[in-house]
Amino acid sequence: MVSFIFTTIVLFMISSIFPLVSFLLPVYGIREIKKGNMKMNILKNGLVALILLLLNYELLLYYIVIYLGTEMFFLFLENKKIGEYEKIHITALIFTILIYGYINMNLAEFNQIMEQTKILYIDKLHLDEKMMSETINYMKKYVLLIIYIALAFMNFMTYMILKYKSYINWKISYYYLIPYVILFLLEKIYKINNIYIINGIVIFKIPFIIYGVKELYKGLKKYMKNKNMLTIVLMLLSIFIPDGIFILGGIRSFKIFEEVFEDESNIEGKC
Repeated sequence: MVSFIFTTIVLFMISSIFPLVSFLLPVYGIREIKKGNMKMNILKNGLVALILLLLNYELLLYYIVIYLGTEMFFLFLENKKIGEYEKIHITALIFTILIYGYINMNLAEFNQIMEQTKILYIDKLHLDEKMMSETINYMKKYVLLIIYIALAFMNFMTYMILKYKSYINWKISYYYLIPYVILFLLEKIYKINNIYIINGIVIFKIPFIIYGVKELYKGLKKYMKNKNMLTIVLMLLSIFIPDGIFILGGIRSFKIFEEVFEDESNIEGKC
C-alpha cells in the first residue's frame, strides 16, 4: 500500500510538471486496479486523495477529475461494444467540458494566472512582450481545444500502452462526424462564427485525423518495412495534409467502405 501511495504521488507530480508523460499515472493506476481487489483500491486511492487534500484542494480536484476519472472511464468503457477511438474521444470530451466549466467558474483566477505567466516569461526569459501577449490571447481563445488535445493525447497513449496489440483493429463510427458536419455548416453556410464553433470543429476533426493515420499505417506497412521511416512519413503527412488524412479517416469510418477495402486486401493477399 505504501508503495502504491508513494508511486502514485510521484507520478502525479511528474505528470503535473511534464504533461507529455501524463499517461504514466492512469496506466499505472489501471494496472494496479486490475491486480488488486476493488475495496483495497478504493482505500489506497482514498489515502492518496487525503494526502493531496492536505497539500492543496486543487491538487485533489486535478487528481480526481483527470487521472482517477480517466482510469474509471477506461474500466467502465472497456467491455462496451464501441471502437477504441470512440472511447478515447468520449473520455477526453467529457473531461474537457468539466475542466472548461471549472475554468469559467473561476475565470478571474484563470486570467490572473495567465497574466502572471506572461509577466514571468517576459521578465525571466526576456521574451518579446507583444509576442507573449499574442500567445496568451491565443491560448485564451483556444483553451477548450488545448484542454481537449492534452486529454486526448493522454488517453490515446494510455490505450496504446494497455491495448497496443489490438491497435491495428481500433475503430471509430461515422456517427461522430455528425457534430463536425453540423458545426461546419453553421460556420460556413450560416456564418455563425463564435469561439465554441471554431474550437468544436477542430475537436471533432481530430479523432478522424488520428484514425486516418492508423488506416494509412495499416495500408502502407506492407510496402514500407522500416517502421521508423513509416512513422516519420505518417507524422509528416498528418502535419502537412491534415484535411486529406481527415477525409480518409471519415471515409473509412463508414462500415461499407471498410468492408470494400478489407475485401480488396484479402484478394491481393490470396494473389
